[in-house]
Amino acid sequence: MRFSVVIPCFNKAELISLTLNSVLQQTYDNYEILVIDDGSKDDSINVIKSMDHPKVRLIQQENAGVSSARNTGIENAEGDWIAFLDADDWWHPNYLEQLSKAYKANPAAEIIAAAFFCLPDQAQWKPNAWNTPTEPNIEIINNLYINWLKETPFFTSSIALKKSFLDEHKIKFTVGESVGEDLDVWFRSSEIAPIYRVKDELVVYRTEQKESLSSGVSNISDSPAFHLSQLKARVAKGETPVNLIQSAKKFIAHSYLTQSRELIVAGQRMLSIKCIIKSVQEITTKRWWVSLFMALLIPSSYVKKWNKRRSGRKELDA
Repeated sequence: MRFSVVIPCFNKAELISLTLNSVLQQTYDNYEILVIDDGSKDDSINVIKSMDHPKVRLIQQENAGVSSARNTGIENAEGDWIAFLDADDWWHPNYLEQLSKAYKANPAAEIIAAAFFCLPDQAQWKPNAWNTPTEPNIEIINNLYINWLKETPFFTSSIALKKSFLDEHKIKFTVGESVGEDLDVWFRSSEIAPIYRVKDELVVYRTEQKESLSSGVSNISDSPAFHLSQLKARVAKGETPVNLIQSAKKFIAHSYLTQSRELIVAGQRMLSIKCIIKSVQEITTKRWWVSLFMALLIPSSYVKKWNKRRSGRKELDA
């Protein structure tokens, strides 16, 4: 089992060495690293070159966006598994080893992921590894839509897919999209194969560096994020597996409710109400009425605190 670690990089000179070192310090040694520099304007390229490590391969391209960079990494990968890592996140030293053990225990697996910690971005952060179990604690996710309603089970930097799986099903990231483009790939993939998830936290996600994990929704629009618009289209065309249709519809409705609360925080209450109306199929649920109550009466500062408390993300002390 050989991993190709695909790292898209755009203007991450201050963080890329930390991220690369987290891979180079892995206890599992069968991997290569492909850093796809997407037209960085800062010193990222020089920082990467200065590491001068035989496992690190730098590929430079003109700026075309994160989706293009990831696709370039997949196309140039020589490993049989593609492990994604963003240029500002960090892997526990046991991450790849735990994924390899999960695959050894489940040789039919084509998608393996892991839980993660969140870390509000802060200067001079130096990660310290924490204790992890000797053997991974694994769960099988057969319905990612229902699972995602309960928690965010993984994110881009804590998932790996078989290259043959991506090739066979012609799965790529949609170029030109940068919000929800990764979730679109995970949800499309989950409709084809189950996800074997290591329940132990093995990755650190720098939360202030990116968009929201849970929805990927812009704070100034009531339009659905890319992954939701794609899912709605698949459901409408009958392309979603029959056993997942109702779960997918529920996920879409709840995503609109999540988006409504983010719009409240952004001061866009009318757009928030539009999102609530779009999720009217959930009118019998408590969450629908609570969202409407928030949109009409609750100050945005309280909604922001509520969102953070309800996110369910574990944070790492640093």
